[in-house]
Amino acid sequence: MSQIGLAPRAAAHFLLDEVTGEGKLLSELIGGGALSQLAPEDRARAQRLAVLTLRGMDRADRMLKPFLQKRPPLTVRNALRLGTVEIWNGEAAHGVVNACVEIVGRNKRTQAMKGLVNAVLRKVAAERPGAWDRLPEPRLPDWLRAPMIEAWGKPAVAGMETAHFAGAQLDITVKSDPETWAQKLGGTV
Repeated sequence: MSQIGLAPRAAAHFLLDEVTGEGKLLSELIGGGALSQLAPEDRARAQRLAVLTLRGMDRADRMLKPFLQKRPPLTVRNALRLGTVEIWNGEAAHGVVNACVEIVGRNKRTQAMKGLVNAVLRKVAAERPGAWDRLPEPRLPDWLRAPMIEAWGKPAVAGMETAHFAGAQLDITVKSDPETWAQKLGGTV
């Protein structure tokens, strides 16, 4: 793949298609070698992109809805979701749009939708600053959310959803002088 960043994006797209379309577990795909053809840094990026997109799928779908008259095939929706999440996580829009158009164009069944992907992602990128952050945080699926609300209440479950969407914080344990390292890294002890 000649385009920079295309390989991890294409791999993340493959993971999304397998999880959302085939019902496979992300951990099984990764453990089964779905990313083994990639260099370690691309493997990490593909996995991060897939996880970010799965976490932000509800927000991405809300962001995309005004720009779609009909629901495109799942693989095209996944490319749009991936692109939307990447754009709103600070990636350069032109690179994201080009990569998503290329991914959709490589599939004979979806290559006619390259123009749609291009147009929609350009509109997503042109949205007002903060549009992504104004969307509601993704909620847990109802089958999981309902019993959790019954057990812990709505405020606790809302806090869990907020924490889940934010993702895990990076924890670094140093062997000595944690205060100095925290200061250097901008962290807390």
